[in-house]
Amino acid sequence: MRTFTMSTLVLVLSLTAAAGQTPGATTTTRPSRSTEMRDTAKYVYERLELREQRDLPPVTSADLELAYQWSKRWMEAEIALAAGDAEPKRAAAAAHCERMLTWSRRLFQHNRQDVTGVHISAATYYLAEAELLLEQLGGEPNGPTTRAARDGR
Repeated sequence: MRTFTMSTLVLVLSLTAAAGQTPGATTTTRPSRSTEMRDTAKYVYERLELREQRDLPPVTSADLELAYQWSKRWMEAEIALAAGDAEPKRAAAAAHCERMLTWSRRLFQHNRQDVTGVHISAATYYLAEAELLLEQLGGEPNGPTTRAARDGR
Protein backbone atom coordinates (compact mmCIF):
# COMPACT_ATOMS: atom_id res chain seq x y z
CA MET A 1 0.00 0.00 0.00
CA ARG A 2 2.80 2.45 0.90
CA THR A 3 4.60 1.70 -2.40
CA PHE A 4 1.42 2.37 -4.37
CA THR A 5 0.86 5.71 -2.61
CA MET A 6 4.45 6.80 -3.12
CA SER A 7 4.37 5.66 -6.75
CA THR A 8 1.14 7.55 -7.34
CA LEU A 9 2.58 10.68 -5.76
CA VAL A 10 5.72 10.49 -7.91
CA LEU A 11 3.60 9.97 -11.03
CA VAL A 12 1.35 12.95 -10.26
CA LEU A 13 4.31 15.21 -9.49
CA SER A 14 6.07 14.10 -12.67
CA LEU A 15 3.03 14.76 -14.81
CA THR A 16 2.38 18.19 -13.32
CA ALA A 17 6.04 19.14 -13.63
CA ALA A 18 6.02 18.02 -17.24
CA ALA A 19 2.91 20.12 -17.84
CA GLY A 20 4.63 23.11 -16.22
CA GLN A 21 2.13 23.44 -13.40
CA THR A 22 2.38 23.33 -9.67
CA PRO A 23 0.05 20.86 -7.96
CA GLY A 24 -3.09 22.66 -6.92
CA ALA A 25 -2.43 25.64 -9.21
CA THR A 26 -5.37 27.08 -11.05
CA THR A 27 -5.32 28.49 -14.54
CA THR A 28 -6.89 31.80 -13.52
CA THR A 29 -4.98 34.31 -11.46
CA ARG A 30 -6.73 35.62 -8.42
CA PRO A 31 -5.65 38.30 -5.99
CA SER A 32 -4.32 37.05 -2.70
CA ARG A 33 -6.53 37.22 0.35
CA SER A 34 -4.42 40.09 1.69
CA THR A 35 -4.88 42.01 -1.56
CA GLU A 36 -8.63 41.47 -1.44
CA MET A 37 -8.72 42.54 2.17
CA ARG A 38 -6.65 45.65 1.48
CA ASP A 39 -8.76 46.65 -1.50
CA THR A 40 -12.02 46.09 0.36
CA ALA A 41 -10.90 47.94 3.49
CA LYS A 42 -9.61 50.84 1.37
CA TYR A 43 -12.90 50.97 -0.54
CA VAL A 44 -15.01 51.07 2.62
CA TYR A 45 -12.75 53.66 4.24
CA GLU A 46 -12.83 55.86 1.13
CA ARG A 47 -16.65 55.67 1.05
CA LEU A 48 -16.68 56.91 4.65
CA GLU A 49 -14.37 59.75 3.60
CA LEU A 50 -16.61 60.70 0.67
CA ARG A 51 -19.68 60.70 2.86
CA GLU A 52 -17.95 62.91 5.39
CA GLN A 53 -16.74 65.31 2.69
CA ARG A 54 -20.09 65.56 0.89
CA ASP A 55 -22.59 65.76 3.71
CA LEU A 56 -20.49 67.53 6.33
CA PRO A 57 -22.56 66.12 9.17
CA PRO A 58 -21.24 66.40 12.67
CA VAL A 59 -18.73 63.62 13.19
CA THR A 60 -20.04 61.21 15.78
CA SER A 61 -18.23 58.64 17.84
CA ALA A 62 -19.86 55.98 15.59
CA ASP A 63 -18.29 57.62 12.51
CA LEU A 64 -14.95 57.74 14.26
CA GLU A 65 -15.25 54.06 15.24
CA LEU A 66 -16.04 52.99 11.66
CA ALA A 67 -13.20 55.08 10.25
CA TYR A 68 -10.82 53.58 12.81
CA GLN A 69 -11.87 49.99 12.10
CA TRP A 70 -11.58 50.27 8.33
CA SER A 71 -8.40 52.33 8.39
CA LYS A 72 -6.78 49.78 10.68
CA ARG A 73 -7.95 46.88 8.52
CA TRP A 74 -6.49 48.64 5.46
CA MET A 75 -3.18 49.12 7.29
CA GLU A 76 -3.06 45.52 8.53
CA ALA A 77 -3.65 44.15 5.02
CA GLU A 78 -0.91 46.40 3.62
CA ILE A 79 1.45 45.18 6.33
CA ALA A 80 0.59 41.56 5.48
CA LEU A 81 1.33 42.26 1.80
CA ALA A 82 4.69 43.85 2.68
CA ALA A 83 5.95 40.52 4.07
CA GLY A 84 9.49 41.18 5.33
CA ASP A 85 9.96 44.63 3.80
CA ALA A 86 10.02 47.23 6.60
CA GLU A 87 9.48 50.42 4.56
CA PRO A 88 6.00 49.54 3.19
CA LYS A 89 5.00 48.51 6.71
CA ARG A 90 6.09 51.89 8.07
CA ALA A 91 4.31 53.66 5.21
CA ALA A 92 1.09 51.75 5.96
CA ALA A 93 1.31 52.63 9.66
CA ALA A 94 2.10 56.28 8.86
CA ALA A 95 -0.92 56.50 6.54
CA HIS A 96 -3.16 55.01 9.24
CA CYS A 97 -1.73 57.47 11.76
CA GLU A 98 -2.48 60.38 9.41
CA ARG A 99 -6.03 59.12 8.81
CA MET A 100 -6.66 58.91 12.56
CA LEU A 101 -5.26 62.41 13.03
CA THR A 102 -7.60 63.73 10.32
CA TRP A 103 -10.66 62.11 11.91
CA SER A 104 -9.66 63.30 15.37
CA ARG A 105 -9.41 66.87 14.08
CA ARG A 106 -12.80 66.56 12.40
CA LEU A 107 -14.39 65.34 15.58
CA PHE A 108 -13.03 68.23 17.61
CA GLN A 109 -13.75 70.85 14.92
CA HIS A 110 -17.29 69.82 13.98
CA ASN A 111 -18.59 69.04 17.44
CA ARG A 112 -16.72 71.56 19.52
CA GLN A 113 -19.63 72.12 21.91
CA ASP A 114 -20.87 68.52 21.74
CA VAL A 115 -17.60 66.69 22.37
CA THR A 116 -17.99 64.39 25.34
CA GLY A 117 -15.50 62.47 27.41
CA VAL A 118 -16.30 59.39 25.33
CA HIS A 119 -15.46 61.22 22.10
CA ILE A 120 -12.21 62.52 23.54
CA SER A 121 -11.25 59.13 24.93
CA ALA A 122 -12.01 57.31 21.67
CA ALA A 123 -10.12 59.81 19.52
CA THR A 124 -7.22 59.84 21.95
CA TYR A 125 -7.01 56.04 21.97
CA TYR A 126 -7.20 55.64 18.17
CA LEU A 127 -4.54 58.23 17.50
CA ALA A 128 -2.26 57.04 20.33
CA GLU A 129 -2.55 53.45 19.08
CA ALA A 130 -1.73 54.54 15.52
CA GLU A 131 1.30 56.48 16.75
CA LEU A 132 2.45 53.50 18.83
CA LEU A 133 2.14 51.11 15.85
CA LEU A 134 4.17 53.50 13.73
CA GLU A 135 6.86 53.80 16.41
CA GLN A 136 7.00 50.00 16.80
CA LEU A 137 7.73 49.74 13.08
CA GLY A 138 10.57 52.23 13.38
CA GLY A 139 8.75 55.32 12.20
CA GLU A 140 8.05 58.61 13.85
CA PRO A 141 4.65 60.27 13.93
CA ASN A 142 4.91 63.35 11.69
CA GLY A 143 1.82 65.13 12.89
CA PRO A 144 0.88 66.74 16.13
CA THR A 145 -0.04 64.67 19.14
CA THR A 146 -3.57 63.84 20.21
CA ARG A 147 -3.63 66.90 22.47
CA ALA A 148 -2.74 69.18 19.54
CA ALA A 149 -5.49 67.58 17.42
CA ARG A 150 -7.96 68.20 20.24
CA ASP A 151 -6.83 71.83 20.49
CA GLY A 152 -7.37 72.25 16.74
CA ARG A 153 -3.70 72.70 15.79
